[in-house]
Amino acid sequence: MAHSGYLSLSVNEDIALTMLYSERCEALFMTQTVSVDEAQNKLPDLLADALAGNEVIITEHGTPVARLVPVVAHSKKKRVAGLNRGTISTSEDFDEPLPDEFWLGQE
Repeated sequence: MAHSGYLSLSVNEDIALTMLYSERCEALFMTQTVSVDEAQNKLPDLLADALAGNEVIITEHGTPVARLVPVVAHSKKKRVAGLNRGTISTSEDFDEPLPDEFWLGQE
């Protein structure tokens, strides 16, 4: 059997691993739920929490309506034109019309 590079787990092992991962993530990051009124009064604190990586859920009458998360800045890294030149190619008939069989679902 070829090695696929993936760990094969039973359903119970997978569930246990997921729970362990979830518990560790919760230890690192907290999810805070606040009402709309509370969010209006504590917005600077909630923004600081979100920027620190904590999730803030805003509810209205107990129903989640929004999630406060930081905006991830795009990389300012310069793109290099032609960096992957020759790695992608197209066939000679790339822009030729497709046969009727293709459009009729017969192929």
